[in-house]
Amino acid sequence: MKNEIEDRELLELKGPDGLIPATHHKARNHRGEAGGRIGVLLLNSLSPTRAARGDSSVRWAEWYAESGYPAFRIDLPGFGDSDTDPPPALQDFINLGGYTTAACSVIDQLIARFRLSGVVLFGLCAGALSVIYTAAASRECRGMILLDPYFHLPLVGKPTPLGKLVRFVPPGAMRRALRTAANMVIAVRRRHLPKQMPANTNFQLLGQWRKAVSKGLPVLIINAPTSRKNGENFNYIDYICKTNVSQGQVALEVIQGADHTFSNRLGLAAVRQHTEEWLRAKFPNGEGRELARIEFDKEAEVVN
Repeated sequence: MKNEIEDRELLELKGPDGLIPATHHKARNHRGEAGGRIGVLLLNSLSPTRAARGDSSVRWAEWYAESGYPAFRIDLPGFGDSDTDPPPALQDFINLGGYTTAACSVIDQLIARFRLSGVVLFGLCAGALSVIYTAAASRECRGMILLDPYFHLPLVGKPTPLGKLVRFVPPGAMRRALRTAANMVIAVRRRHLPKQMPANTNFQLLGQWRKAVSKGLPVLIINAPTSRKNGENFNYIDYICKTNVSQGQVALEVIQGADHTFSNRLGLAAVRQHTEEWLRAKFPNGEGRELARIEFDKEAEVVN
């Protein structure tokens, strides 16, 4: 099999425990020479391969390359063509930033190999969490594109003594009454939680978000209206757009008619449009700038 065709090439990058396969989509009119340009690195979500659902990542990477941004799709350890097994609890691993070291290593190798001036990180859902953790840790990240990020952990409630008792009562009216009482106790407990932040908030992720945006990184968030953006009815997206960010640093777009994966026709086109417009505004002509030299668009409007 050929490792290179006119517009793309296969790469093998070093990971913490094995090889990380990658596909390089060459920036148009800059084939073989990406020096000084900003690259776009697409990280895995929970989709099994770097192509993502419906080959959506392939299409986005191709479009970014056509716009002059070298794009890279990778299979992090445990995904696709990588030669390592996934961790036992994959989503928990991602929720706590388990892929940070591997992603940072990939960035450093791409910077050195293609002499890029930096990378913009792109991630969907769980992949967006890996983007935030990596952006906070990497000196070479220049921006974040987050599709349907979430900031809450699975809610695992501890049973009350009354709830434990229910399990030992035979089915019938008494058991139903005890279960109703147990649910009322749980509801009262939840009402007394701090209104600012639910109990299942991913506080570690929010800490890394604050660290990443404190660098001045520009951020584009694209959401589908049907996605699970809230935990315990708390609007995390609204919270992060108003907390620890400068004016115009975070842009938010909500795509009506898109599904969570953005792999339908409307979603694909909308992600392309908004990300290309954002890339051209923040990194004109595909060229990187030191963060201190970036002039953020103070007129950018954050839409909720």
